[in-house]
Amino acid sequence: MKLETLRNTGKKTKSGGRIVLVKCFCGKEFECYKGHMVNKSRKSCGCIIKNGTKDGLTRKHNKEYRNYMAMIYRCYNPSRNGYERYGGKGIKVCDRWLGDNGFTNYLQDMGTRPSEKHQTVDRIDSTKNYSPDNCRWATYREQNLNILPHKNKSSKWRGVGWDKFRNKWKASLKIDGKTKFLGRFINELDAKEAALEVYYNHYKQWPPEYKELKI
Repeated sequence: MKLETLRNTGKKTKSGGRIVLVKCFCGKEFECYKGHMVNKSRKSCGCIIKNGTKDGLTRKHNKEYRNYMAMIYRCYNPSRNGYERYGGKGIKVCDRWLGDNGFTNYLQDMGTRPSEKHQTVDRIDSTKNYSPDNCRWATYREQNLNILPHKNKSSKWRGVGWDKFRNKWKASLKIDGKTKFLGRFINELDAKEAALEVYYNHYKQWPPEYKELKI
């Protein structure tokens, strides 16, 4: 993660040190004593909160804090593994969850993990940013089901398509060279899960182009 010095503000500290305008890796701009930039003692605009601050909030909710920081890193740290799927595609974190009170607001909006299986924060609409109205606690299985790649023009799920004559979603899979029709469904997600279940039951593994789903 890097801070970028934008320009000199013309202001000075009480001791005469120059104050510069800096852009944080999270996108927020703030003023900072130039000396802190030179010796690299300033790490962020305040969006990174050290454990034990905020009256022990991050220590008390350490698991939620790790999720929070992972979200920040994958959106704003180009050296982070997976950045190309998040920040590299323009995915950002809402302003409410950034800055000095970012984690406090995040915890207030998201709450604590509902269970030990809910280990990740998932965007309901994977094309939109991280925000209170687009995020939920999810299991790894739920999250992976939500990021499967587009496979046809009608649906982003493997083996799922829209039947325009029946006005329903249909699921079908090619198993051992033969196409097996799995049925029609009112809900796209039901069709997707039907296709995925049949594939797994037959091959005893998830489709190779998908990440392993942790159940």
